[in-house]
Amino acid sequence: MIIWRNGDYGPADQAVSAMDRGFLLGDGAFETLCVTKGVPEFWAQHMARLQYGLACLSMPALTLEDIGTIIRELTARNGLGKRCVMRITVTRGAAGRGLTPIAAAQIKPTVVISLSDAPPLLMDKAADKVIGLHIAEARIFSKDGARGFKSLSGYGANIRARYEAAAAGCDEALVFNEQDNIVCASAANVFHIDEGRVLTTPPLSDGALPGIVRGVLIKAAGGAGWRVEEASLSLEQVQKGGLFLTNSLLGLAPAAIAAPYRQSQALALREATLKKATVKKAAVKKAAGQNSFVKKAIEELRELYHTALQQDLSEASVQSKQ
Repeated sequence: MIIWRNGDYGPADQAVSAMDRGFLLGDGAFETLCVTKGVPEFWAQHMARLQYGLACLSMPALTLEDIGTIIRELTARNGLGKRCVMRITVTRGAAGRGLTPIAAAQIKPTVVISLSDAPPLLMDKAADKVIGLHIAEARIFSKDGARGFKSLSGYGANIRARYEAAAAGCDEALVFNEQDNIVCASAANVFHIDEGRVLTTPPLSDGALPGIVRGVLIKAAGGAGWRVEEASLSLEQVQKGGLFLTNSLLGLAPAAIAAPYRQSQALALREATLKKATVKKAAVKKAAGQNSFVKKAIEELRELYHTALQQDLSEASVQSKQ
């Protein structure tokens, strides 16, 4: 793979110094987004979140003068298709060992941009895959100051949760905080659909990441007559209605709890609730499809998101030609 690093193109395996604080300490931030026909999706929102993260880490703001040229060059050099995944990683750069702060004038960030082919978009109306969710034991601390952006050092619980899900034969994991409230999936935001056109997603105060698709959907659904609530969700609450996940690669994907929770002494939810929540993996698709309201709701919400995405791409294309 050929990547872009601080203005130069080269092999991915030669991108970062062994003394880089991103490699040694997870000292940095990143963004993952999709690129359609050379146009980055929701570029302004992704950059705003990245700049916020860099400010939180006392790092200088990122300046990318011509992202269009970088995208075209990486697409050509890697022989990629029309829809790609872009990853922008910014670290504090190479410095001495330990946590000693570095003076602002001495910071020389490492900026790496990579591009790879994107997976199929599940927001396609023809896609009816239901993502099986494992109830993870790994917990996210709601007061973690790095939850407002994608921190290189903030994904320990997410990684552990995804491995738990894989071991249980599931696609994804449902992750809770220290108060037993649902926070997210390991790599996606969570939404709950209920009768009466009520859409609920965990609030940022519970530890949820301010996902880009999450934000777009909150605005689009609210404008289409949905009652959108950012409110705490317990396992009991999501037994009715339906669940779906959102992120930049999935779009919107229906989900259902699919694996039994292995209860531990330190991390326990009430056993009776968990028994009600558990379904066999083979029955996930059937269970999710039993509620016609949920299915129709997801179709409508996908359409709302698709409309917002197309509008964003159209506006970005016009701006790039000016």
